[in-house]
This record gives sequence, structure tokens and C-alpha cells, in this order.
Amino acid sequence: MPIRLPTTTVDLWLKRVAVDSLSELGREALDTAFPGFELSEDYLVPDEFEGHRLHIRRERRFGGDANLSSKRYFTVCNDSSGNDHGTLVYELYAYYVPERVGPVKLGEIDLRRDEFRRHLEAHGVDAFPEEPLALEVSFLPHSAKPHPFASKHGQTSAVPYHVLLPTSLHRERIDGS
Repeated sequence: MPIRLPTTTVDLWLKRVAVDSLSELGREALDTAFPGFELSEDYLVPDEFEGHRLHIRRERRFGGDANLSSKRYFTVCNDSSGNDHGTLVYELYAYYVPERVGPVKLGEIDLRRDEFRRHLEAHGVDAFPEEPLALEVSFLPHSAKPHPFASKHGQTSAVPYHVLLPTSLHRERIDGS
């Protein structure tokens, strides 16, 4: 006799990195700071033992299996504020390799709040994404020199270099009937 499992309809707020809305600089910053996050195909890494190349498939840490592309990876938020208790930030940090990338800091910002806009403008950010929520990737200086990513983009002083990554937030209804 089949057993009917209890179900319910839920409304969820989902957040993701808006990879389709990334500027060229944003895409480069994401690829540099968190290599492998956007990869949906197998990729090659050097094998340290015999010089062979290995096929690696990146699994989504909080999102199931390797078939879930970064465009489809969402975190579940408490409400329309986008509060996911840092899950999206933690997911990105899983792809951070400090020895290879150098010092990077990641934080969530709400561009609807004036103090964030003023802070970013004071640090040279003049282009803001259309979405009100974003991630701020800060490439931090090291040994009194700018981060290599910052140098590549013309920064000569040893101060943090900030890039905004837009996030999207939307409501989804999952029908449990």
C-alpha cells in the first residue's frame, strides 16, 4: 500500500550571483578570486606525480552535484531582505585558494543603504549594478604592494581594490500538492 508523504506549499526567497549581469571586470574578478565557481565543464589541473593532467569536476558544495551550474545555484533567504546567513559568501569562499589568489575579502552589501554607497564611492567605486544587493570582492594589498589583480587594472598604491558582483533575489513558490 503506497504511503502518502505530507507536503506543503512554500514561498521562498532565493539569491544567487547574477552571472548573466556581470561586467567584464566582475567576471574577471569572480574567476580570479574564486577559480572554478563558474566552471560547469570538466577542467584540467596538473598532476604533481607524473606530469599528467587530470579531469576534475567541481561539485557544488551546498547545491547537490556537479550538474548544477553557477547560473542555477541559489541560496535560500529568510525573507525579501536577502539574508541567507552568509551561505552565498561561504559557498564562494569554498573556491578561494589563498596561496594561488592572494589576499581577498568578500562581503555582502545592500546598495539601498546610503552608507554602503558612500563607503564604496570613497574607495573609488563609481559603477554600481542595477540589482540592489551585491557582493563586494576586495583584492587586498600584500607586502606594501597592490594586489596583482589591482595592478593589472592600473592601481599603483597599496590599498584594497574593490569590485562589485551583482546578486539577484527572487521569490519562488514550490507547490507541495
